[in-house]
Amino acid sequence: MGHQKVGLANVIIPDELLQIFLMETDDLLKLAEASLLTLESSPQAAAPIDELFRSIHTLKSSAAMVGLVPLSEYAHYLENLLDRLRSQKLAISKNLITFLSDTVDHIRFVVEQAAAGT
Repeated sequence: MGHQKVGLANVIIPDELLQIFLMETDDLLKLAEASLLTLESSPQAAAPIDELFRSIHTLKSSAAMVGLVPLSEYAHYLENLLDRLRSQKLAISKNLITFLSDTVDHIRFVVEQAAAGT
């Protein structure tokens, strides 16, 4: 079984595990993006926030499992923010949706960098 050195924490991950992580993360980020689009058109809807939370929660756990601790920690902070949305302690706004979209883009960039070993 091959191994690939992955960036961020210079963790060595078996190729098969890395491929699973990358595929799962791509699916989770697509779901997160779709949830944000739905939230943008229906800011009062709870379902998109729940879907976004679950995506980020799963991504956080997956990143930790493959040793990408900085990514997992970043997702944890984002998860805390989303929990505040879910509990209605924080209101949805266009600026917040833009920020959340930027965080998803940042996660995608970090995953791409990790996959490239940088």
